[in-house]
Amino acid sequence: MRREFHRLIASDISTIMTYYEDVGGPKLAEEFYSELRQFFQKAANNPEAYSIRERDLRRVNLEMVVSMSSETPHK
Repeated sequence: MRREFHRLIASDISTIMTYYEDVGGPKLAEEFYSELRQFFQKAANNPEAYSIRERDLRRVNLEMVVSMSSETPHK
């Protein structure tokens, strides 16, 4: 099985990191990135554990969610 990031993931992560820094400071952004990296590793080790979104693309849902229209992070 080939594993690769979707071509738009880097810009999405950058946008989210900037948003988290703006609303919650560097610590919130680091918490997000830490969780993201953990899920990347889990997905790389066991991609079949994650649901197929379309064709052969799988989706990982993070536990920490912050709405781009909200000021409050939700865990």
